Amino acid sequence: MTIRHLPDTPNPYDRNTFDEKAWTFLTELDPWGQEVDGVGQQVAADKEDVLTLKQETQDIKDAAVNETQAIKEDIEQISENVGNTVEACQAAVVDCQAEVQNCQAEVQRAKDYIDSLLINPGTSTSTTSLVLTTGPKSFMIEPNKPFIPGMWVALIDFTNPRRWLKGYVTNYDSSNGGMSISVVRLNGVGTYSNWLVAQTTPDVARDYSPVSVKGIYIATSF
Repeated sequence: MTIRHLPDTPNPYDRNTFDEKAWTFLTELDPWGQEVDGVGQQVAADKEDVLTLKQETQDIKDAAVNETQAIKEDIEQISENVGNTVEACQAAVVDCQAEVQNCQAEVQRAKDYIDSLLINPGTSTSTTSLVLTTGPKSFMIEPNKPFIPGMWVALIDFTNPRRWLKGYVTNYDSSNGGMSISVVRLNGVGTYSNWLVAQTTPDVARDYSPVSVKGIYIATSF
């Protein structure tokens, strides 16, 4: 009895033809086995080889399934990583846009402040009655002046410029002109209510308070 020839064993690394060849191989395997059984004793010695070949075929099939699953998992992981990278980039773009907007806002505030200095120099007047002493002082000046906390100012008595107070701004409400300062130096005694308020230089060489880059430095000698 002639035994038909089995097709070539499919190559698990040839993905283009593996499934077709494996199917053909498995289809032909059962008839081939029946023919082998018909031969009986003639192929008894080869029966173990047939069983081994069948197991190898199954192993190849299982290996192909496992490899396919591994490839699928790799693709899913790559897709997830790409998605995470895209999300991170999008978040970074949003952060950069927000930072740019913040910088633009800071630039605009600086421009507005410089413009205000050009329009409203750092001088004003006050008729608040103040005692010539050190420490905190609160008084009223003109509104919408370019004074900010940390800026140094001098209050000079109009009637006698030798009477003066010098300190730094702790608060200024530009809407109503209310100002508070901390006086650190002065000259004279008494209580007066006719003041020139002018921006001046810091009293301490290493002072780090915000100081305007423009103004009328009337009291530089104080």
